[in-house]
Order: sequence, then structure tokens, then C-alpha cells
Amino acid sequence: MITDLVWDASRLTKHLESLSERDLTIFYNVGTNDSVSPALRKLGKKLPDLPICIIPGGQHGGPANAGFTTRTPLLPEIKENLVSFAKAHFQEARSLPEMPAISAQRVASQLNVIVTFPDGTEPEKNELWWCSNRNRPYTLPYEFDEWKSIPLEQDERGVFLATIPLEKTDKRIDFLSLHTHTENHLPLTFSSRYQSLKIQL
Repeated sequence: MITDLVWDASRLTKHLESLSERDLTIFYNVGTNDSVSPALRKLGKKLPDLPICIIPGGQHGGPANAGFTTRTPLLPEIKENLVSFAKAHFQEARSLPEMPAISAQRVASQLNVIVTFPDGTEPEKNELWWCSNRNRPYTLPYEFDEWKSIPLEQDERGVFLATIPLEKTDKRIDFLSLHTHTENHLPLTFSSRYQSLKIQL
């Protein structure tokens, strides 16, 4: 359809190689509960190193009376990201950290998660977020799925750990890590890729 052809021109992920050759720097800000961008699981598998900030529970912008409680573009950390990213790109006022790798292993009734920064980055704020049994994208409940969080504990330089307790009703766990790193007084909030695991209890 003609609309698909129009959208293809604006989907940067289809043109990353050529954009990289032109030295374009990319950084996405998006919410987990935004039905405009529901393919975060697929994105995490296909492009795990894509620079991104995924806000747990974050919804679309929309008008103030739309009923959204966590409008991603209006969050303080996202506004800070816009400034920090611009100053990093145009003024080299700070560096951009490599995206962390995230993995998990189920042990008994818990999910052990490890987050690793290849470049040894040590953010001052580190959290693990997860959501159990997410609703289907493009449904109203999907936009209001509830996320839980716990602090990530540093194990060694650039390595952080946390444990998700599993319930008997859990069939799937969606999870990611969220970090804030400040350099030259410029805070940047970013996340790991979005992960999803089926749970067999």
C-alpha cells in the first residue's frame, strides 16, 4: 500500500548502514506502553545495540485529557535527554555510553538478570524493570500495563545484578534495565534492549 511506502522512508532502522556512513548519531526515546511503537520485542532481538531510552510504563504524548498518566515526551528525564544528546552530538560536551547487554536465567522461582556495560560505564542510577503477562499491543489495556522495579546491584565494574521473583501465574516476563549516567553535569537516561521470556512453571 502507498502508506507503507511512505512509512518506509521514515523508518530509520531500515537505513542504519547508510546513515552510519554519513556520521548520523541516533538516540531513541520511547515508552513501553506506547501503541504507536509496539514492536520493542522485535527491535530488541534485531538491533540490541541501538541507542535507546525505553521508559517503563511510558505512554504516547497525546493531549492532556487523553487519560495517559506517563506521557513519555513530557517526562523530566526525556527533556534532559534531548539537551544532553544535542550537546553531545553538536558540542561534544559529553560522551554517549555503549548500550548495556542484558540477559536472564531462570533458577527455581526467580529470574536472575545480569546487565553488562562493554565499555565499563558505571551509571549513578541503575534499575531493573519488568511486567508480567503483558496485554496485546493495540489494545487499551496494553497502554496501561503496570511495571515493577528494583535497584540493580553492582557486582563488579560495569556489571550489575538483580532478581525478579516469579509468581505461579506468570506466563511471560517482559523486562529491561534503565540507567542514568551524568557527565559534565549532563544527565543521560538510557536503557538496555527490551527483553521478553516465556515462563514455564
